[in-house]
Amino acid sequence: MEPQKLPAPPVNPTDKVVELRNMREISRAAQYTEEELQTHLQLGTADTEGKTLLVKNLLEVVKNIGLGQTNSEIASSIDALLKTVGDLDQAAIDLIAGTEAQVAELAAELEQLKSGNGTLEQATTIAEIDTELKRRMDIRKVVADKQEQYEDELAQMKIRFGVLDDLLKNGDTSTATKSERQELEGKIFGLETTVSTIIEKMADCDYKIQQLIAYKNATQLLNQGLPQGVIGEKLFDFSKR
Repeated sequence: MEPQKLPAPPVNPTDKVVELRNMREISRAAQYTEEELQTHLQLGTADTEGKTLLVKNLLEVVKNIGLGQTNSEIASSIDALLKTVGDLDQAAIDLIAGTEAQVAELAAELEQLKSGNGTLEQATTIAEIDTELKRRMDIRKVVADKQEQYEDELAQMKIRFGVLDDLLKNGDTSTATKSERQELEGKIFGLETTVSTIIEKMADCDYKIQQLIAYKNATQLLNQGLPQGVIGEKLFDFSKR
């Protein structure tokens, strides 16, 4: 004798209505969030590279949710967002460290001036100035070559990024394409930050080179001394007419 099957519990139509309504609300909320983030990008509300990068990564997460992507695809976009946050944190740490180093250097210079009652304890010689000028010019050439290399790499990255961006806009939804684009976006941001820092440091170096040249010229002029008879020379004698 076959065991009797228990009847299936009755389906409450109200439960289906509530579930459908919840799904629609979630979809609506995801679409609204996506539109809001797009608007911020278009209006330039995210007024820094870091903010823009974060908004783009967050937008990718919301898109994946709204499209009902797989868990792995959503997880990949979340990982990219967290990596961006980590990169921005590291950039902030590096910037603070650089600023602290500059402050320490300035404090040392001020202390040196203070110990000499407002002047350097020992006058800098022409030979010392020439040595420092050569050192700075040599370093400047190396850094300029490195800057050119970074800018070339950045240009290539942006070309590749444009290709990936076009693929995604034209319907490519593969995880590999999305992941490469997000990773490349982070690298571009990091390299742009590095190039900006180099340009800033180069400008400071150029300014100090100009100061050294001006100081050298002034030192040479002082070493030459004034021509004889300049001090106290009688300029006009109106008594002889």
